[in-house]
Amino acid sequence: MSHIYRIRDEKDEIDTRIEKLRAFIWDGNQIFKELPMVDVDLLITQLHTMRQYSEILGKRLARS
Repeated sequence: MSHIYRIRDEKDEIDTRIEKLRAFIWDGNQIFKELPMVDVDLLITQLHTMRQYSEILGKRLARS
């Protein structure tokens, strides 16, 4: 498998995880609402970082 296919697979996987985490955070999940603020902050930071990573993968694919 070429590196391009691996990058594409990785981007697809991270994008799926991003959507699941986004839904958990922003779609009114009761579990999320009950988390301590430190965990809320960490999950939001994780979501932003995952989005940045996906963007980087996208740029790498565009250059391939």
